[in-house]
Amino acid sequence: MRQKVIIALLCLSSCTLISINQSSSIQEPINYKGTQYHPINSSIPLFKRSLIGDTLYKLDNSIQLKSNAFGSNKLAVPIQLIENKTNGFPNQCALHLKRLSRESLPANLENFQATEYYQITFSKGQINISAFTESGCANGLGTLYYFLQKAEAKELNLIEIRDWPDTPRRVLQVLLKGMDPEVVKQVIERAWMSHYNMILLHTHNSVRFKSLKKFSQEYAMPVNTYLEVVDHIRALGIEVVPHFNFLTHQKAAFIHGENSNEMLYNAQTINPNSKEAKELIFQVIDEVDSLIHPAYFHIGFDEVVGHNAKQIEKYGSLLPAKDFLAHLVNVYTYLNYKGIETWIWGDMLLKESDFPDMHIGSLHANSEYANLIDCIPKDIVICDWHYREYKRRKLRKYDYSSLTYFTAKGFKTYGASYEDTRAIRAFSKNAYQENNELFQGMIATTWHKLLNGTVDRPSSDSLKSFDAILSNSAEAFWNASAIEGPPFMKVKSSTN
Repeated sequence: MRQKVIIALLCLSSCTLISINQSSSIQEPINYKGTQYHPINSSIPLFKRSLIGDTLYKLDNSIQLKSNAFGSNKLAVPIQLIENKTNGFPNQCALHLKRLSRESLPANLENFQATEYYQITFSKGQINISAFTESGCANGLGTLYYFLQKAEAKELNLIEIRDWPDTPRRVLQVLLKGMDPEVVKQVIERAWMSHYNMILLHTHNSVRFKSLKKFSQEYAMPVNTYLEVVDHIRALGIEVVPHFNFLTHQKAAFIHGENSNEMLYNAQTINPNSKEAKELIFQVIDEVDSLIHPAYFHIGFDEVVGHNAKQIEKYGSLLPAKDFLAHLVNVYTYLNYKGIETWIWGDMLLKESDFPDMHIGSLHANSEYANLIDCIPKDIVICDWHYREYKRRKLRKYDYSSLTYFTAKGFKTYGASYEDTRAIRAFSKNAYQENNELFQGMIATTWHKLLNGTVDRPSSDSLKSFDAILSNSAEAFWNASAIEGPPFMKVKSSTN
């Protein structure tokens, strides 16, 4: 299967706009919405250290692996991609993968930085990639592959690169809704080249799971194609986090269509007291677990409708906080029994009066919801999203103290950003400065941006927008220590 994936990806290396042929494993053509491949608009994070020489290293060499000190097959797919990319070039270049000792790394690196540290040396006829672990080596291979992918980069003046991350886990959200799987695989390559180490795979009913048979969209990909996508993510050394909305955002997603009203509290929210809804959720978890055995599972639980007057008028009253909690504990308990870590969004636990300087777009709790923070199991992971900042900073300041609020309550926490470059950089810097052991990393959410303009803005080049999020976030997450900006709000040790 992996060989087929590699061949398909090689076809995508052209820098012209092409349409993707459907996988031969699909019996009937599927009308995928996102079917166009574009040249790479993304960039990779700046290197911590590099040496520039007078001699240019030419990228017209046929690169062949000559030695691999790690001695396993975990790097097989990245190596194969590089070898295939350069196959047929006139000159030969030997690739050596070397193992470094912990003592040979730069001083004062955190353990996660040592794990992902890599260095590359370029010389005539030889490239050496050295790392402490295979994860670091995969980062180095991703950097090399990026250079090979860029059409205009015919030669390099680099002699050496030394690099490591400032953020432990760097997560990129990828939506499968309507996406041709071959385009998704190409996007995963971009994530690998930019050193993301987790993919939040937003799935819903965009895969023809047996448990969701009557709810699948017409453009949903077959299960075996979904498995190819997951396999390719993991083959590049990246972890997979499946993401389903098991409470909110139900319009045309997860539970929808005829005969589903009894499972819904309103048009956007699952009824936590519905036995049928609970059974369906457990069936989905069982099926996904049996297929890909995830270590983590994001279950949503954000933006419960009814948190403002306009929504109450349109949809009805807010779901009672006690029902939110009962449903959360119910799903968490099932996942916990399977040994799977539960992730949720954090906006329904934050209220505006507790964070008066924070952008209100991510503060959706009333007092009852905010008080749930002391009732939620402590091994649930909270993803604290802040997508925008006030344009007039004199009115409000950059405030990310909710991150410290959650960790002070004992929760492992991720920060999550979107497309506002100021917010991406400010949130990344703030999280780095906190240096809290419960801080897990940063999530780059992308939402509809990968759909090639098929959502809301049909004339837009949304893969280009996706690449902008990918690149800006990758740089901020990787090099958070180098971000310059204004001071942040002082940390709140407690609110409530």
